[in-house]
Amino acid sequence: MHMLLEHFTPEHAVLIRGLPLGSSRMTDSLGWHFTKSRKYSVKSGYDAERSAKQRCQVSRFGLDIYPLLAGVWRVAFPPKIKHFMWQVLSGCISVSANLNRRGIGCDSGCARCRADEETVNHAIFRCLPARQAWALAQVPVGPVSFPTDSLYANVDHFLGSANPGAQVAAFPWIMWYIWKARNARVFENIMDNPENVVRLAIGEASTWLQAQAEEDGADISPNPSAPSTRGTGRVGSLPNDFSGYRCFVDGSWKAGETFAGAGWVCSAATEVSPMKGAANFRQSLSPLHAEVEAFVYAMRCMIGHDHREVAFYTDCSDLVKMVSSPQDWPAFKTYLDDIKMDKKEFSSFSLSLISRNANVIADYLARQALAPASWSSFHSTIAWRLSPRSAFHFMMFMRRLSIEAM
Repeated sequence: MHMLLEHFTPEHAVLIRGLPLGSSRMTDSLGWHFTKSRKYSVKSGYDAERSAKQRCQVSRFGLDIYPLLAGVWRVAFPPKIKHFMWQVLSGCISVSANLNRRGIGCDSGCARCRADEETVNHAIFRCLPARQAWALAQVPVGPVSFPTDSLYANVDHFLGSANPGAQVAAFPWIMWYIWKARNARVFENIMDNPENVVRLAIGEASTWLQAQAEEDGADISPNPSAPSTRGTGRVGSLPNDFSGYRCFVDGSWKAGETFAGAGWVCSAATEVSPMKGAANFRQSLSPLHAEVEAFVYAMRCMIGHDHREVAFYTDCSDLVKMVSSPQDWPAFKTYLDDIKMDKKEFSSFSLSLISRNANVIADYLARQALAPASWSSFHSTIAWRLSPRSAFHFMMFMRRLSIEAM
Protein backbone atom coordinates (compact mmCIF):
# COMPACT_ATOMS: atom_id res chain seq x y z
CA MET A 1 0.00 0.00 0.00
CA HIS A 2 2.83 2.42 0.83
CA MET A 3 4.18 2.07 -2.74
CA LEU A 4 0.81 3.12 -4.13
CA LEU A 5 0.68 6.11 -1.80
CA GLU A 6 4.07 7.25 -3.12
CA HIS A 7 2.59 7.72 -6.59
CA PHE A 8 -1.17 8.19 -6.11
CA THR A 9 -3.56 10.04 -3.83
CA PRO A 10 -5.13 8.00 -0.99
CA GLU A 11 -8.50 7.97 -2.79
CA HIS A 12 -6.97 6.59 -6.00
CA ALA A 13 -4.84 4.11 -4.07
CA VAL A 14 -7.96 2.61 -2.48
CA LEU A 15 -9.57 2.23 -5.91
CA ILE A 16 -6.45 0.58 -7.34
CA ARG A 17 -6.30 -1.89 -4.45
CA GLY A 18 -9.93 -2.80 -5.09
CA LEU A 19 -9.28 -3.87 -8.69
CA PRO A 20 -9.83 -7.62 -9.06
CA LEU A 21 -6.97 -9.85 -10.14
CA GLY A 22 -7.92 -12.83 -12.27
CA SER A 23 -6.31 -16.21 -12.69
CA SER A 24 -5.33 -15.51 -16.30
CA ARG A 25 -3.74 -12.61 -18.14
CA MET A 26 -6.10 -10.17 -19.83
CA THR A 27 -5.55 -7.25 -22.14
CA ASP A 28 -6.66 -3.81 -21.00
CA SER A 29 -9.97 -2.54 -22.35
CA LEU A 30 -12.03 0.63 -22.18
CA GLY A 31 -15.21 0.84 -20.13
CA TRP A 32 -17.99 3.35 -19.60
CA HIS A 33 -17.77 4.73 -16.06
CA PHE A 34 -21.42 5.74 -15.69
CA THR A 35 -23.07 2.28 -15.64
CA LYS A 36 -22.65 -0.68 -13.28
CA SER A 37 -21.73 -2.98 -16.15
CA ARG A 38 -19.33 -0.41 -17.66
CA LYS A 39 -21.18 -0.88 -20.95
CA TYR A 40 -22.40 2.29 -22.66
CA SER A 41 -26.10 3.05 -22.93
CA VAL A 42 -27.82 6.04 -24.50
CA LYS A 43 -29.67 6.77 -21.23
CA SER A 44 -26.43 6.92 -19.25
CA GLY A 45 -24.94 9.21 -21.92
CA TYR A 46 -27.80 11.67 -21.54
CA ASP A 47 -27.54 11.47 -17.74
CA ALA A 48 -23.80 12.18 -17.85
CA GLU A 49 -24.31 15.15 -20.17
CA ARG A 50 -27.06 16.57 -17.97
CA SER A 51 -24.92 16.15 -14.84
CA ALA A 52 -22.02 17.92 -16.53
CA LYS A 53 -24.26 20.85 -17.46
CA GLN A 54 -25.53 21.08 -13.90
CA ARG A 55 -21.98 21.17 -12.55
CA CYS A 56 -21.05 23.95 -14.96
CA GLN A 57 -23.97 26.06 -13.69
CA VAL A 58 -24.33 27.96 -16.93
CA SER A 59 -26.55 31.03 -16.58
CA ARG A 60 -29.55 30.94 -18.90
CA PHE A 61 -31.92 33.71 -19.86
CA GLY A 62 -35.54 33.24 -20.85
CA LEU A 63 -37.73 30.17 -20.61
CA ASP A 64 -36.16 26.90 -19.43
CA ILE A 65 -37.76 24.05 -21.39
CA TYR A 66 -35.64 21.26 -19.92
CA PRO A 67 -38.36 20.16 -17.45
CA LEU A 68 -40.75 19.87 -20.40
CA LEU A 69 -38.25 17.85 -22.43
CA ALA A 70 -37.64 15.57 -19.45
CA GLY A 71 -41.38 15.13 -18.96
CA VAL A 72 -41.74 13.88 -22.54
CA TRP A 73 -39.39 10.94 -21.90
CA ARG A 74 -41.26 9.93 -18.73
CA VAL A 75 -44.73 9.53 -20.19
CA ALA A 76 -46.02 6.15 -21.34
CA PHE A 77 -46.27 6.00 -25.12
CA PRO A 78 -44.22 4.55 -28.03
CA PRO A 79 -40.61 5.67 -28.55
CA LYS A 80 -41.25 7.08 -32.04
CA ILE A 81 -43.91 9.42 -30.64
CA LYS A 82 -41.66 10.42 -27.72
CA HIS A 83 -38.99 11.33 -30.24
CA PHE A 84 -41.52 13.28 -32.31
CA MET A 85 -42.67 15.27 -29.26
CA TRP A 86 -39.06 15.99 -28.37
CA GLN A 87 -38.58 17.32 -31.93
CA VAL A 88 -41.72 19.46 -31.57
CA LEU A 89 -40.46 21.05 -28.34
CA SER A 90 -36.96 21.47 -29.80
CA GLY A 91 -38.47 23.23 -32.82
CA CYS A 92 -36.70 21.04 -35.34
CA ILE A 93 -39.55 19.49 -37.36
CA SER A 94 -39.60 20.56 -41.01
CA VAL A 95 -42.30 23.22 -41.08
CA SER A 96 -42.01 25.98 -43.69
CA ALA A 97 -40.59 28.55 -41.26
CA ASN A 98 -37.77 26.21 -40.26
CA LEU A 99 -36.98 25.26 -43.87
CA ASN A 100 -36.69 28.94 -44.86
CA ARG A 101 -34.44 29.62 -41.88
CA ARG A 102 -32.17 26.78 -43.05
CA GLY A 103 -31.85 28.34 -46.50
CA ILE A 104 -34.27 26.01 -48.29
CA GLY A 105 -36.43 28.02 -50.67
CA CYS A 106 -40.11 27.19 -50.26
CA ASP A 107 -43.43 28.86 -49.64
CA SER A 108 -43.43 30.01 -46.02
CA GLY A 109 -47.23 29.89 -45.80
CA CYS A 110 -49.37 27.08 -44.43
CA ALA A 111 -50.57 24.65 -47.12
CA ARG A 112 -53.77 23.84 -45.22
CA CYS A 113 -55.18 27.16 -44.03
CA ARG A 114 -53.12 29.61 -46.14
CA ALA A 115 -51.73 31.42 -43.11
CA ASP A 116 -48.76 33.68 -43.85
CA GLU A 117 -46.27 31.57 -41.87
CA GLU A 118 -46.24 27.93 -40.82
CA THR A 119 -44.46 27.54 -37.47
CA VAL A 120 -44.31 24.41 -35.30
CA ASN A 121 -47.00 25.73 -32.98
CA HIS A 122 -49.19 26.68 -35.94
CA ALA A 123 -48.89 23.28 -37.65
CA ILE A 124 -49.70 21.23 -34.51
CA PHE A 125 -52.06 23.48 -32.56
CA ARG A 126 -53.15 26.73 -34.26
CA CYS A 127 -53.94 25.71 -37.84
CA LEU A 128 -57.69 25.53 -38.49
CA PRO A 129 -57.78 21.72 -39.18
CA ALA A 130 -55.59 21.19 -36.09
CA ARG A 131 -57.91 23.30 -33.92
CA GLN A 132 -60.88 21.31 -35.20
CA ALA A 133 -59.13 18.04 -34.30
CA TRP A 134 -58.38 19.23 -30.75
CA ALA A 135 -62.00 20.38 -30.35
CA LEU A 136 -63.34 17.01 -31.55
CA ALA A 137 -61.05 15.29 -29.01
CA GLN A 138 -62.87 17.25 -26.29
CA VAL A 139 -59.71 18.73 -24.80
CA PRO A 140 -60.49 21.06 -21.85
CA VAL A 141 -59.49 24.61 -22.71
CA GLY A 142 -58.42 25.43 -19.13
CA PRO A 143 -57.72 28.91 -17.75
CA VAL A 144 -55.32 29.77 -20.59
CA SER A 145 -57.85 29.01 -23.37
CA PHE A 146 -56.03 26.19 -25.13
CA PRO A 147 -54.53 26.34 -27.74
CA THR A 148 -52.43 29.44 -27.07
CA ASP A 149 -49.75 31.21 -29.08
CA SER A 150 -47.06 29.45 -26.98
CA LEU A 151 -45.90 26.03 -28.17
CA TYR A 152 -44.53 25.21 -24.70
CA ALA A 153 -47.75 26.19 -22.93
CA ASN A 154 -49.74 24.00 -25.32
CA VAL A 155 -47.58 20.93 -24.68
CA ASP A 156 -47.47 21.61 -20.93
CA HIS A 157 -51.28 21.69 -21.03
CA PHE A 158 -51.16 17.86 -21.25
CA LEU A 159 -48.14 17.04 -19.06
CA GLY A 160 -48.59 16.73 -15.32
CA SER A 161 -51.52 15.28 -13.42
CA ALA A 162 -52.76 18.72 -12.28
CA ASN A 163 -52.91 20.24 -15.77
CA PRO A 164 -56.30 20.50 -17.54
CA GLY A 165 -55.42 18.28 -20.51
CA ALA A 166 -53.93 15.46 -18.43
CA GLN A 167 -57.13 13.42 -18.73
CA VAL A 168 -56.66 13.15 -22.53
CA ALA A 169 -54.44 10.05 -22.64
CA ALA A 170 -54.39 10.01 -26.45
CA PHE A 171 -52.91 13.51 -26.85
CA PRO A 172 -49.48 12.31 -28.16
CA TRP A 173 -51.20 10.27 -30.88
CA ILE A 174 -53.42 13.25 -31.79
CA MET A 175 -50.29 15.39 -32.25
CA TRP A 176 -48.73 12.63 -34.34
CA TYR A 177 -51.73 12.20 -36.65
CA ILE A 178 -52.20 15.96 -37.05
CA TRP A 179 -48.62 16.07 -38.28
CA LYS A 180 -49.21 13.13 -40.64
CA ALA A 181 -52.31 14.89 -42.00
CA ARG A 182 -50.23 18.00 -42.60
CA ASN A 183 -47.62 15.96 -44.53
CA ALA A 184 -50.37 14.29 -46.59
CA ARG A 185 -51.57 17.75 -47.64
CA VAL A 186 -48.07 19.04 -48.44
CA PHE A 187 -46.68 16.02 -50.28
CA GLU A 188 -49.75 14.21 -51.65
CA ASN A 189 -52.27 17.05 -51.86
CA ILE A 190 -54.69 15.03 -49.71
CA MET A 191 -56.88 16.94 -47.26
CA ASP A 192 -57.75 14.65 -44.34
CA ASN A 193 -60.96 15.18 -42.40
CA PRO A 194 -60.18 16.24 -38.78
CA GLU A 195 -62.80 13.75 -37.58
CA ASN A 196 -60.87 10.90 -39.26
CA VAL A 197 -57.64 12.19 -37.73
CA VAL A 198 -59.08 12.05 -34.22
CA ARG A 199 -60.68 8.63 -34.75
CA LEU A 200 -57.37 7.16 -36.01
CA ALA A 201 -55.41 8.71 -33.13
CA ILE A 202 -57.78 7.51 -30.39
CA GLY A 203 -58.00 4.03 -31.93
CA GLU A 204 -54.21 3.74 -32.16
CA ALA A 205 -53.81 4.98 -28.57
CA SER A 206 -56.39 2.53 -27.21
CA THR A 207 -54.76 -0.41 -29.03
CA TRP A 208 -51.29 0.44 -27.73
CA LEU A 209 -52.41 1.06 -24.14
CA GLN A 210 -54.37 -2.21 -24.11
CA ALA A 211 -51.34 -4.10 -25.41
CA GLN A 212 -49.21 -2.64 -22.58
CA ALA A 213 -51.82 -3.62 -20.01
CA GLU A 214 -51.87 -7.21 -21.26
CA GLU A 215 -48.08 -7.38 -21.30
CA ASP A 216 -47.63 -6.02 -17.78
CA GLY A 217 -50.58 -7.93 -16.33
CA ALA A 218 -52.06 -4.70 -14.99
CA ASP A 219 -54.04 -1.76 -16.31
CA ILE A 220 -52.12 1.18 -17.67
CA SER A 221 -52.85 4.40 -15.79
CA PRO A 222 -55.10 6.76 -17.76
CA ASN A 223 -52.72 9.56 -16.81
CA PRO A 224 -49.98 9.57 -19.48
CA SER A 225 -47.58 11.43 -17.21
CA ALA A 226 -47.36 8.49 -14.79
CA PRO A 227 -44.15 6.53 -15.51
CA SER A 228 -44.43 2.77 -15.78
CA THR A 229 -42.35 0.64 -13.45
CA ARG A 230 -41.03 -2.85 -13.98
CA GLY A 231 -39.41 -5.34 -11.64
CA THR A 232 -35.65 -5.84 -11.73
CA GLY A 233 -35.97 -9.60 -11.92
CA ARG A 234 -38.28 -12.53 -11.31
CA VAL A 235 -37.92 -14.00 -7.85
CA GLY A 236 -38.09 -17.77 -7.94
CA SER A 237 -39.62 -20.04 -5.32
CA LEU A 238 -37.63 -22.73 -3.56
CA PRO A 239 -38.61 -26.29 -4.44
CA ASN A 240 -39.38 -28.60 -1.55
CA ASP A 241 -37.88 -31.63 -3.28
CA PHE A 242 -34.40 -31.36 -4.71
CA SER A 243 -31.35 -33.47 -5.39
CA GLY A 244 -27.73 -32.58 -4.81
CA TYR A 245 -27.01 -29.46 -2.81
CA ARG A 246 -28.48 -25.99 -2.37
CA CYS A 247 -26.10 -23.13 -1.57
CA PHE A 248 -27.37 -19.71 -0.47
CA VAL A 249 -24.87 -16.89 -1.06
CA ASP A 250 -24.66 -13.27 0.01
CA GLY A 251 -22.10 -10.47 0.17
CA SER A 252 -21.86 -7.51 2.53
CA TRP A 253 -20.32 -4.12 1.73
CA LYS A 254 -20.26 -0.81 3.60
CA ALA A 255 -18.71 2.43 2.44
CA GLY A 256 -15.63 3.34 4.44
CA GLU A 257 -15.12 -0.16 5.83
CA THR A 258 -11.77 -1.92 5.48
CA PHE A 259 -13.29 -5.27 4.58
CA ALA A 260 -16.16 -6.73 2.59
CA GLY A 261 -17.88 -9.88 3.80
CA ALA A 262 -19.11 -13.10 2.21
CA GLY A 263 -21.36 -15.81 3.59
CA TRP A 264 -22.89 -19.04 2.34
CA VAL A 265 -25.13 -21.81 3.65
CA CYS A 266 -25.22 -25.20 1.97
CA SER A 267 -27.77 -27.93 2.62
CA ALA A 268 -28.45 -31.34 1.12
CA ALA A 269 -31.67 -33.31 0.90
CA THR A 270 -30.07 -36.20 2.80
CA GLU A 271 -28.47 -34.12 5.58
CA VAL A 272 -30.15 -32.47 8.56
CA SER A 273 -27.50 -29.91 9.57
CA PRO A 274 -26.44 -27.41 6.90
CA MET A 275 -22.85 -26.36 6.35
CA LYS A 276 -21.98 -22.70 6.75
CA GLY A 277 -19.08 -20.58 5.66
CA ALA A 278 -17.97 -16.96 5.85
CA ALA A 279 -14.94 -14.88 5.02
CA ASN A 280 -13.93 -11.28 4.63
CA PHE A 281 -11.52 -9.78 2.19
CA ARG A 282 -10.17 -6.40 1.27
CA GLN A 283 -12.85 -3.80 0.49
CA SER A 284 -13.95 -4.10 -3.14
CA LEU A 285 -15.08 -1.30 -5.43
CA SER A 286 -18.85 -1.54 -4.90
CA PRO A 287 -21.58 -3.65 -3.29
CA LEU A 288 -22.01 -5.52 -6.57
CA HIS A 289 -18.31 -6.42 -6.60
CA ALA A 290 -18.74 -7.82 -3.10
CA GLU A 291 -21.70 -9.95 -4.26
CA VAL A 292 -19.64 -11.39 -7.13
CA GLU A 293 -16.64 -12.11 -4.91
CA ALA A 294 -18.91 -13.83 -2.41
CA PHE A 295 -20.31 -16.01 -5.19
CA VAL A 296 -16.82 -16.96 -6.42
CA TYR A 297 -15.83 -17.78 -2.85
CA ALA A 298 -18.91 -19.99 -2.39
CA MET A 299 -18.32 -21.79 -5.68
CA ARG A 300 -14.77 -22.66 -4.72
CA CYS A 301 -15.82 -23.80 -1.26
CA MET A 302 -18.33 -26.16 -2.90
CA ILE A 303 -15.58 -27.46 -5.17
CA GLY A 304 -13.39 -27.94 -2.10
CA HIS A 305 -16.15 -30.01 -0.46
CA ASP A 306 -16.44 -32.04 -3.66
CA HIS A 307 -20.07 -30.98 -4.15
CA ARG A 308 -20.60 -31.22 -7.92
CA GLU A 309 -24.40 -30.92 -8.14
CA VAL A 310 -25.13 -27.50 -6.68
CA ALA A 311 -27.99 -25.04 -7.15
CA PHE A 312 -26.86 -21.58 -6.00
CA TYR A 313 -29.29 -18.92 -4.76
CA THR A 314 -28.76 -15.18 -4.36
CA ASP A 315 -30.90 -12.12 -3.65
CA CYS A 316 -28.84 -9.98 -6.06
CA SER A 317 -30.64 -9.72 -9.42
CA ASP A 318 -27.59 -8.12 -11.11
CA LEU A 319 -25.48 -11.15 -10.22
CA VAL A 320 -27.98 -13.47 -11.91
CA LYS A 321 -28.02 -11.26 -15.02
CA MET A 322 -24.25 -11.12 -15.03
CA VAL A 323 -23.75 -14.88 -14.95
CA SER A 324 -26.43 -15.50 -17.58
CA SER A 325 -25.20 -12.73 -19.95
CA PRO A 326 -21.49 -12.15 -19.21
CA GLN A 327 -20.92 -10.27 -22.49
CA ASP A 328 -23.10 -7.43 -21.17
CA TRP A 329 -20.87 -6.83 -18.12
CA PRO A 330 -17.33 -6.05 -19.38
CA ALA A 331 -16.35 -4.42 -16.07
CA PHE A 332 -16.61 -7.81 -14.35
CA LYS A 333 -14.77 -9.85 -16.97
CA THR A 334 -12.07 -10.85 -14.50
CA TYR A 335 -14.62 -12.45 -12.19
CA LEU A 336 -16.73 -13.88 -15.00
CA ASP A 337 -13.75 -15.63 -16.57
CA ASP A 338 -13.05 -17.30 -13.21
CA ILE A 339 -16.72 -18.23 -12.84
CA LYS A 340 -16.75 -19.72 -16.34
CA MET A 341 -13.68 -21.80 -15.52
CA ASP A 342 -15.00 -22.97 -12.15
CA LYS A 343 -18.40 -23.93 -13.60
CA LYS A 344 -16.66 -26.72 -15.50
CA GLU A 345 -16.02 -28.46 -12.16
CA PHE A 346 -19.77 -28.94 -11.60
CA SER A 347 -21.81 -31.68 -13.20
CA SER A 348 -24.98 -29.72 -12.39
CA PHE A 349 -24.94 -25.94 -11.89
CA SER A 350 -27.57 -23.21 -11.63
CA LEU A 351 -27.92 -19.71 -10.17
CA SER A 352 -31.39 -18.43 -9.22
CA LEU A 353 -32.82 -15.26 -7.70
CA ILE A 354 -34.64 -15.45 -4.36
CA SER A 355 -36.07 -12.86 -2.00
CA ARG A 356 -33.99 -11.36 0.78
CA ASN A 357 -36.26 -13.01 3.34
CA ALA A 358 -35.20 -16.40 2.00
CA ASN A 359 -31.51 -15.53 2.31
CA VAL A 360 -31.28 -14.21 5.86
CA ILE A 361 -28.72 -16.74 7.16
CA ALA A 362 -26.17 -16.07 4.43
CA ASP A 363 -26.78 -12.35 4.86
CA TYR A 364 -26.15 -12.63 8.62
CA LEU A 365 -22.89 -14.53 8.07
CA ALA A 366 -21.69 -11.98 5.51
CA ARG A 367 -22.43 -9.09 7.87
CA GLN A 368 -20.69 -10.79 10.78
CA ALA A 369 -17.64 -11.38 8.59
CA LEU A 370 -17.19 -7.60 8.20
CA ALA A 371 -15.62 -7.36 11.65
CA PRO A 372 -11.83 -6.87 11.29
CA ALA A 373 -11.15 -9.40 14.06
CA SER A 374 -12.70 -12.19 11.98
CA TRP A 375 -10.59 -11.78 8.84
CA SER A 376 -9.86 -15.47 8.49
CA SER A 377 -12.45 -17.55 6.69
CA PHE A 378 -14.30 -20.36 8.42
CA HIS A 379 -16.30 -23.26 7.02
CA SER A 380 -16.71 -26.98 7.45
CA THR A 381 -13.71 -29.21 7.02
CA ILE A 382 -12.83 -29.52 3.36
CA ALA A 383 -12.28 -32.91 1.77
CA TRP A 384 -9.44 -32.26 -0.66
CA ARG A 385 -10.67 -34.38 -3.54
CA LEU A 386 -10.00 -31.85 -6.29
CA SER A 387 -8.78 -31.98 -9.84
CA PRO A 388 -5.31 -30.39 -10.19
CA ARG A 389 -6.72 -27.27 -11.86
CA SER A 390 -9.49 -26.64 -9.31
CA ALA A 391 -7.10 -27.34 -6.42
CA PHE A 392 -4.70 -24.73 -7.81
CA HIS A 393 -7.44 -22.10 -8.20
CA PHE A 394 -8.85 -22.76 -4.74
CA MET A 395 -5.46 -22.48 -3.08
CA MET A 396 -4.70 -19.25 -4.97
CA PHE A 397 -8.06 -17.83 -3.91
CA MET A 398 -7.59 -18.70 -0.22
CA ARG A 399 -4.05 -17.33 -0.39
CA ARG A 400 -5.41 -14.10 -1.78
CA LEU A 401 -7.88 -13.85 1.12
CA SER A 402 -5.14 -14.21 3.69
CA ILE A 403 -2.78 -11.74 1.94
CA GLU A 404 -5.48 -9.08 1.49
CA ALA A 405 -6.43 -9.27 5.16
CA MET A 406 -2.88 -8.55 6.35
